[in-house]
Amino acid sequence: APDLVYPGWLGGTWRATSITVAVDAPSGVAAFAGGAAGLTRARADVAAATPLVYAVRFVPPPGGVHAGGAAAAADGVVADRDFNVRSMVGAVMGADAVQAVVATPAAVTAVLRPAAAVQRAPAPPPDGSPPPPPPEWSVRLDIVGRAADADGGGVFWGSEFTRQALGGPGGGPPAGKWIEATTR
Repeated sequence: APDLVYPGWLGGTWRATSITVAVDAPSGVAAFAGGAAGLTRARADVAAATPLVYAVRFVPPPGGVHAGGAAAAADGVVADRDFNVRSMVGAVMGADAVQAVVATPAAVTAVLRPAAAVQRAPAPPPDGSPPPPPPEWSVRLDIVGRAADADGGGVFWGSEFTRQALGGPGGGPPAGKWIEATTR
């Protein structure tokens, strides 16, 4: 999938502020984790949440090519997805939470070990063998839709619609959700 191309003036590293404005249950309340009570808690969390602040970086497209294979305009930049995933996850879960990340314009896959999980890691067994590693989670974001618009007056809107699959320690089927991220 072609990458979302941002105006060139976004090139470089910026401080981002992320604010969740709504939590919906498009598949119905019964499909929401925790049902009606879970949805009520999630909406209360949104109302009480403080904005998340982290660094983001925008770079020239790799090879100077973007949507449709056309040469990138001199002012077009794309998100540095590897850097941005590490920065955002670090702001939420701790600086060393990202164990690995593979990022392309079509998908992002990461292995996460939140700082809280490391602090709760099991003690070494009495036989002196090494303790098991702290639990890890895997996350995959598949970008399924994109849109961008600039009004010519310096205002840019970009949106990505993704499907997230989150796998936790111990196996089991991954939890899935849809995410729409809008940049203005």
